Amino acid sequence: MALVQSYGYLDDAALARAVRLEAERTCRGPLWVRRTLERRKVNETLCNAAQDEAENTARVCAQRFLTTKFGNAGDLQGKQRAKAQQQLLSRGFSLECVLDILDETG
Repeated sequence: MALVQSYGYLDDAALARAVRLEAERTCRGPLWVRRTLERRKVNETLCNAAQDEAENTARVCAQRFLTTKFGNAGDLQGKQRAKAQQQLLSRGFSLECVLDILDETG
């Protein structure tokens, strides 16, 4: 068991950090971070901290996702706007964040 701990395999804080960084890299939101950590049975305090840290970068990540996926996000109208909203929500961004970004862009 000591060997496993020495490799950091049982370090929940390191796992929470890694999941949060993965979320930033792959344009995922704070709710995705929380779901991922809860699924891996990380304690509540670390889940809350990682989610709070992910909230700080949520708008930037969502904006980057929109630009990558839809090009000029300011041109989103109708079905394309609804599709963008659904994709952001499914990636773990809050409804408030998604609506703010979509209203801001168009």
